[in-house]
Amino acid sequence: MQKCSTCGQKFSYKQLIDSISKNYKPLSCTKCRETFTVSIWSRLIISFLIVGMVFVNFPWDQPLYVKLAVFLLHCAVILLISPFIVRYKKVVEEDD
Repeated sequence: MQKCSTCGQKFSYKQLIDSISKNYKPLSCTKCRETFTVSIWSRLIISFLIVGMVFVNFPWDQPLYVKLAVFLLHCAVILLISPFIVRYKKVVEEDD
């Protein structure tokens, strides 16, 4: 898992899940208060994993409730492994 690039403090699994599940909310380091956001590439990877499941799940000759259950299970698994996939970058503050 990722750690703060300023002070080296590791982000907890709970912090990362919280950030990802709340629409990629910015993450703050608990030690130095530096702010990080999810990189665009990480968002794309997660999106492709979820959308890819729709195309894998669609051709099945199963009832809709089975397809929905498999899709929701797949989304839950993606959410649980996403802290290991998602990369954060430091928020660069612009001077006026």
